[in-house]
Amino acid sequence: MTELNLFDLNKPADLFKIIHEVYVDYIKTPTEKDFLILALGLTHLREWIAEGDWEGIKCKKQSKLPLTDGEKFFEEIYHLDEFKVIQGLCNKGKHFITTPTGWTPNTSQEIGLRAGIGKAGDGLDQKYFLIDGKDSRDYFIKLIGKYNQWFSKHGL
Repeated sequence: MTELNLFDLNKPADLFKIIHEVYVDYIKTPTEKDFLILALGLTHLREWIAEGDWEGIKCKKQSKLPLTDGEKFFEEIYHLDEFKVIQGLCNKGKHFITTPTGWTPNTSQEIGLRAGIGKAGDGLDQKYFLIDGKDSRDYFIKLIGKYNQWFSKHGL
């Protein structure tokens, strides 16, 4: 595996550790900063794992070359609905996309414990960042779980 040599960020597990730390804070006190870090990180972590991008994988497949486990994971996680939603929001934030081309998730905020959204441990003054009316934590935890499976199998 290639070392990135970006301070202490040298391998995919290093980025995953940061994502996990940010998520732990986000559970209790979501902020726009943490939302953006999670959306960007969870979207691009698959490229760190694959050590490449969609174009490179596409070329390998067209040339009938075998994909690495990381490249297979790159494609696998893409098929999760939660990934597509977070990727859409990542791209919206990263590229400052203001005019939707096709489906774009709607975001909103709620403050105060809400039935149907609240989870064990939420405070009465809990802040919720919603994506199409669903708690953003539900999207993030699904992706964190998928990445956790990867790292459990391939070494964290």
